[in-house]
Amino acid sequence: MKNSCLIKTLITSLLLFHLNFASAQSVDIDSILINGSIKKHMQYSDFIRTGIKIDSILKPDPGDYILGTDTRIFVGKSVFFVDSCNRCDARSIWFDKISSVNLGKYQVTGSTTLDDLKRMFPINCQSTKSINHYDFKGIILETCSLGVRDSTGRLWDMRILFFLKDNKLLGLDFWEPI
Repeated sequence: MKNSCLIKTLITSLLLFHLNFASAQSVDIDSILINGSIKKHMQYSDFIRTGIKIDSILKPDPGDYILGTDTRIFVGKSVFFVDSCNRCDARSIWFDKISSVNLGKYQVTGSTTLDDLKRMFPINCQSTKSINHYDFKGIILETCSLGVRDSTGRLWDMRILFFLKDNKLLGLDFWEPI
């Protein structure tokens, strides 16, 4: 009887530890803040009120297939999509005119190194993969990725892809299947 109770307690403790550790390797979508005030998803009017300096606003070409996107906003190389409901969605963040991205309790910048990412996200960024990125023709970048969850802990089919060159973080993408 004592052994079965001990085994149940041990298994429960291991399960809770595992779930907590897995949760630490994903970030709550609502905790993402760009430059300290821009949310991953927000209304376009709220996006404008942040005071971010917009470089250009473009309507997609008729041949572009960007599901549900009416407008693309560029802040440097960073891209935000705006849909027909005036909802603004951060898609690609580059540290040319954007200074920081908060991911839960962590903040990443253009000075963030791979070692920093390994400390922040030890499971997901322990190693990287080489990638050819369409914006960096002929240059191989290194990448690792992080899961995204909602405030209830449910994982989304979204990844945050980190892009590094010469051990420095260049930017990140919010990848979602189309």
